[in-house]
Amino acid sequence: MDIDEKMIKAFSNRVKKEYEEFVYEGINVSKIRSMVGGYSSIDLAPNIQVRKEKNVYIYSKGQTNRVIFSIHGGGFYAGDVTSIQNCNKYIANNTNIDVISIDYTLAPTKQYPYIMYEIYDTIRENIEKYGYTTVYISGDSAGAMLALDVVLLNPSIFSYVFMYYPVIQIEKRANWSIKEYNLKEPCTYAKASIMQLKYSIDTMKKLYLPKEYNKDSMYINLLNIKKEDFNKLPKILVVKAEYDYFNLDIDDFCNKFNIECIEYKGMGHGFLEILGYVDSAKEVLDETIKRIK
Repeated sequence: MDIDEKMIKAFSNRVKKEYEEFVYEGINVSKIRSMVGGYSSIDLAPNIQVRKEKNVYIYSKGQTNRVIFSIHGGGFYAGDVTSIQNCNKYIANNTNIDVISIDYTLAPTKQYPYIMYEIYDTIRENIEKYGYTTVYISGDSAGAMLALDVVLLNPSIFSYVFMYYPVIQIEKRANWSIKEYNLKEPCTYAKASIMQLKYSIDTMKKLYLPKEYNKDSMYINLLNIKKEDFNKLPKILVVKAEYDYFNLDIDDFCNKFNIECIEYKGMGHGFLEILGYVDSAKEVLDETIKRIK
């Protein structure tokens, strides 16, 4: 079996973005950023307007004391708030909750742990500014790791964490084999997607991690969270695609901490970015809404 044809078709219609030339230690960052995202989604909540403020995009129906902060993915070095903007609008439209998407500084302009701190500071500033009393957080891919990292800094702030096809560790698995995914032929697109993500790990490490860092830190390997630290965390929902390089780590993470995990059949990594083209994207958002409405 392979990735759903609807997803393959939607991903084939991506629009390549161009970025100002930026080379870091021999890596053409602008070029690799242009290879991430650029997919089309359908706006299912056209009545929700976006308000741009300092480092954030706010989606709101009106005054509320509840908020969900959204952290976009992109391997820490790419992506932007537009990639899941229509997802955020959909959540805002179907709840009485503000959605605030954080436009954080990308690696390598900032690296670990300073991106994490920037996001945390932005969250605190907006909680104080708008008087939110109930706070949720979500993230997709690398953004999901950043979301949980921020929660680990101060768990008492947050009521729920939503992690969509998360990066669990910034390290390749030892003795990795694609056979572990139990793929059934034909699976051309599934294999290609898994391998592409596997190769992206090296780029993540080079751009996001500084030359010196603690390789055992729980902030860059969520499997290293201590039980006593995990017990302080709010509820977590993990969503995974059927065909995703990160699934082996996701399974280890969810099994270790007994975390609720929902798998979406026929999907590959990043399927929220094509909301409206595959039913699974809307289903994920409805699962999120059900837990916070």
